Amino acid sequence: MNLLVFEYASISEGMKTCDYALKNFMLNLVKHDIRCPGRYSCLLEGSEANIKRLGEHLMANTTQKCLSVKSVYHLSDGLLEARNTSVEPGAQEDLLIVETKHLVDSYYVLDQLIKRTALTQYAILDRLGLFGKGVVIVAGKSQSIKQGLSMTREASFEKMVWQSEVIQNPAMGSIRF
Repeated sequence: MNLLVFEYASISEGMKTCDYALKNFMLNLVKHDIRCPGRYSCLLEGSEANIKRLGEHLMANTTQKCLSVKSVYHLSDGLLEARNTSVEPGAQEDLLIVETKHLVDSYYVLDQLIKRTALTQYAILDRLGLFGKGVVIVAGKSQSIKQGLSMTREASFEKMVWQSEVIQNPAMGSIRF
């Protein structure tokens, strides 16, 4: 799975760009959002080639109103289903909460956590705006959570991760979004 997110300072221009992308690049609309102060954000999914083509098109034809374009590639299937779901840690499981600087970064961080650790459950909170913070919550055995925490502190994640914390044997039960 491959994702591209863009943000415009003009709602109408952003919506027009989203429509153009859907009609011309064979992409799927994952989410779009109108946010304060009058910004439009769009998250699209599609093939690597089409995501790259759209990214190049946006960068070549950008206006002052296009604030940001960001892409991530080769993500695990099923990550989109993790949006706004609940996490219910089992007995002897800990939680890792990772705040990312942007929502699209949270998909990449979760993908890497899944690929590099043995996690049992995971979720992404995506109601903070596409270019707002992202939140990843994962549950697993203590060793996997420690591996995940260590991973989020690696230099390669420094520009993506805002903060990460572990809650050992959480008393809060189910975490619902």
